[in-house]
Amino acid sequence: MKPKKIQLKSAYIVDLAKIEGKGDFFCPDCGIKISPDDETENTYSILEPKVRGSVLEEVLICCNRCGSHISLVGFSLEQEYSFGTGIFRNKTKKSLT
Repeated sequence: MKPKKIQLKSAYIVDLAKIEGKGDFFCPDCGIKISPDDETENTYSILEPKVRGSVLEEVLICCNRCGSHISLVGFSLEQEYSFGTGIFRNKTKKSLT
């Protein structure tokens, strides 16, 4: 019996705290634009959110074009994760004045 080849997927870490704008970034492997506003899962799929208490620490996603696994870190208190929809968004800041 001939052994099967296993295709290893690339793994990356993207720190959202270092990204300017609305949280859009490009896949480090294939360059496709990944946006938190994309609710279709055509571009990426959410594999696993990692939460400690009520704090979102990391979201593991998979690029649907190249199959790379991307670990999203750097969530702040202004960001929340919607478990029902699998979407992470920025909370609107309220003015104190």
